[in-house]
Amino acid sequence: MLQRAEMREGPVCLKMVSRQGRRRLLLSVAVLIVAAGFLAAIPQANAVEIISAAPTELQAVSATSATDAWSVGYRDDGAEALTLHWDGRSWSPVANPLRAKLWGVSALSPSDAWAVGAYAAPRSHTVQIQTLILHWDGSTWTRVPSPNSTFSINQLEGVSAVSANDVWAVGDSGTPGHPAFHALTLHWNGSRWSTMPAPGGELHAVSGVSSRSAWAVGFGNLLHWNGTRWSRQSIRTRSFLETVPVTRLLGVSALSSRNVWAVGNRCAHFGACIPRAEVIHWNGARWSPVSSPAPNRFANHLTGVSAVSARDAWAVGAYCTTRDCPRQHTLVLRWNGRRWSTVPSPNPSSSSDLLAGVDAISPTHAWAVGYRGGGSSGSGTLLLDWNGTGWSAP
Repeated sequence: MLQRAEMREGPVCLKMVSRQGRRRLLLSVAVLIVAAGFLAAIPQANAVEIISAAPTELQAVSATSATDAWSVGYRDDGAEALTLHWDGRSWSPVANPLRAKLWGVSALSPSDAWAVGAYAAPRSHTVQIQTLILHWDGSTWTRVPSPNSTFSINQLEGVSAVSANDVWAVGDSGTPGHPAFHALTLHWNGSRWSTMPAPGGELHAVSGVSSRSAWAVGFGNLLHWNGTRWSRQSIRTRSFLETVPVTRLLGVSALSSRNVWAVGNRCAHFGACIPRAEVIHWNGARWSPVSSPAPNRFANHLTGVSAVSARDAWAVGAYCTTRDCPRQHTLVLRWNGRRWSTVPSPNPSSSSDLLAGVDAISPTHAWAVGYRGGGSSGSGTLLLDWNGTGWSAP
């Protein structure tokens, strides 16, 4: 599973949080795979394959209707980017043009969707990680040129399409061996992608409301776009102790300029870190923490959030079943306008099941994706469907 090598919270955290450790993992994997043709820009001819073939991981999902949804990830540690489509009956692979890792997807319509990630590019006997952006036009996924910083690592982890000429992609850039990475924000204006300056460090997710309002979240980084520039925001806390733990926000969902949710995890104790799910809410004036239920006293975290209305939102992630966390279970929470509550969710594997992303379009239609442990065979895709009464694996 994906783990950020730079995570500072200790060994328990290293086992917990999906989408963390991409830099070092992607770089090391890239060095090995480049020699075997990792960069060959060859369309995947065998589009109809067993999508659960291990090791496979899904990282994000985005839907436009009950019969049109996309999920993205990768297979074989990045040797094959994975794009899956839901047609209302089943999920099936769709060909894409590059071998890479995809971490974010945002669909506007059946003929307009974006996916982002990173791939490895050789540069004078070295390997550089470059941004990757794919566009779906209704029939094929096509790579769209995207800018990179001067650093050797550039990656995109989240994307949000507001309109056909207003799309945001976020991630980070930096140099191997240096703990400080920089926020990377790209914008699509209908004809090309360009870099927009942004403060702070790594970013994991973005959600846009309009051309004048978008939110991006990451490791100790909470940004707002006001139509002109990105600026850092602060979280209102109830006590001094809550200002001490470092918060890592992994998901954000904006309904309006006055209603935004963000989720992730934070360290709950000094010394040894026991990550706890973190939920914060923007009411148009300030960000404030919102309490959420914990399945047990062990580590837990949230990786994705999707809001349907002021009285209906979903958040997903995973939690440890014991203190040393040899196994994790899916964690699904729902907001009813007053409080967050736990909703039962499937755990099909005999080892671990984790959810990395969620998207809801109505009270009766939602999807959650992630990956399940497969023992010696590696990991496999995990796709869950909400039908209004319960979660199931289609």
